Amino acid sequence: MNAKFTKWSFINSDRITTAAISITSLLVLAGISVEQALAVDYTRLISTPSRATINQNLTSPDADLMIKLLGKPGRLTENCSDLTNPQIKRLIVTRNVGPLKATGLKPAIAALDRIFAQVKRDKPELYRQIGTAGMLCVRKVRGGSNFSNHSWGTAIDIKINRKLDKRGDGKTQVGLNELYPYFHREGFYWGAGYSRAREDSMHFEASEELMRRWKAENRI
Repeated sequence: MNAKFTKWSFINSDRITTAAISITSLLVLAGISVEQALAVDYTRLISTPSRATINQNLTSPDADLMIKLLGKPGRLTENCSDLTNPQIKRLIVTRNVGPLKATGLKPAIAALDRIFAQVKRDKPELYRQIGTAGMLCVRKVRGGSNFSNHSWGTAIDIKINRKLDKRGDGKTQVGLNELYPYFHREGFYWGAGYSRAREDSMHFEASEELMRRWKAENRI
């Protein structure tokens, strides 16, 4: 090996090491760990993916289908009201699923358990930041005239680091975008695929295809 090249390599290696030590020292003085400095900002906003690239082979179930499969959940109100349908009540459970506690339809809760177990394994920092803005809530779709799928406990709204994603702005949090593949594999439809005005990236719901499968398997 060329002696001049070897000497140059050692010099630059020393400079890189010195720079790394200096940066680490500055972080320590600022009270920031190296892990924190390198952490992904999962609340950062990015453009929602093209609707053509998400929710492949999945459909958002409308209220008519949900009523056909499970019946009316209760009164159609603007805000959350009581679940009064005894058939649905028998299928509702409250359980700790990964980093959060949720109340919803039994097979949907089981699916969430699997989803969050995979996220914990693959993306532990994202897992620690996952929270929820609610699951079961008998009410209208926001700005709509029929039941929301929250009314049957088959939809969940996800918060990242205690922050809600704004509806209808064409943007999504990085964390929600990274959660999407896990929900998709379980058959959940992502609300980022709604029309532009209704875009709701924090919202994940059991798809029509998944609901029909649960019915065929006598799980609902």
